[in-house]
Amino acid sequence: MFYLNPAYKDLFDQNGINSGEALYRFCDEGQLLYEGSISTVWRHRLGDYGIYAKRYRYATPRWRYLFRKSRGMNELWSYECFRQLGIPCPEVLAFAELRKWGRFHHCVIVTNEIPNACDLGVIFRGKKLESSLRMAIMEKVGHYVALMHGERFYYHDLKLRNILWKEDSGKDEGLYFIDCPRGRKMPWHSYRATMYDLKTLYKNSHQICSPAEWQSFLSAYADRSHFPITKLMVDIDKNHACAG
Repeated sequence: MFYLNPAYKDLFDQNGINSGEALYRFCDEGQLLYEGSISTVWRHRLGDYGIYAKRYRYATPRWRYLFRKSRGMNELWSYECFRQLGIPCPEVLAFAELRKWGRFHHCVIVTNEIPNACDLGVIFRGKKLESSLRMAIMEKVGHYVALMHGERFYYHDLKLRNILWKEDSGKDEGLYFIDCPRGRKMPWHSYRATMYDLKTLYKNSHQICSPAEWQSFLSAYADRSHFPITKLMVDIDKNHACAG
C-alpha cells in the first residue's frame, strides 16, 4: 500500500518519491531521532517543509496483523479520527506499508513538523511557564480528552509526551496530539477504557504537575464528559499504576 496526501503529491513527485520503496529510501537519509525495538523516527526536509517519518518494523515478519491494522496503519487512522473530531494533530503527508501474503513486514508514516513545538512532558518539567498558563494548558487538554472519550475514541497510551504545545503561541492554544498507534474507537462507551487513559495520564503527570494543574485538567474533563468529578478522582487514585 502507498498513499500520498493529494495536497503534497506534486512536492513528492518533484523529489522522485512515487512509490513505497522510494519513500523508505528517502526516510533512511534523514536525521535519526529515535531508534527502538520496533520503531524508528527521523526528521527530514522536503522542499520548504520539515517532516517526521516513523517506521515500524519487526526483526521477522509478523502474522499477528494478518486480519487487523498494523501500528502504522492504526496511527494513520487515529489522525483521521482526530481530524474529523476537530482535535489538532499533525497532517499526514504519506504512508506506505509492505505485506506479503498478508504478513506484515514494515510500514512508514510521514507527518508534517509542527514548528516551535515541544512535548508537554519536557515543558512541564522545565517549569518555565507561569502557573496560570500551565493550568490553562491542562484545562485545554482536559477538554480535548473528554471530546475524544465522548466520541468513544480511546488513546490507550495517553501521556504528556504525546501532546505538543507551540511555544510561540503564548496561550492555551497551540496543542497537538501525536503518536497514537494504539488508539481505538469502540462501538460503545467504555468506562474501563476511560479509566485506563486517565490513570495512565495521571501516573505520567502527577510528579511534574501540581495538584492545582491536575485539578484544572480534571475539572475541564468532568464539565464536558458529565462524569461526577468526585467519582473520577476516587477511581483514578485507586491503584493508579496501570497494567499492560
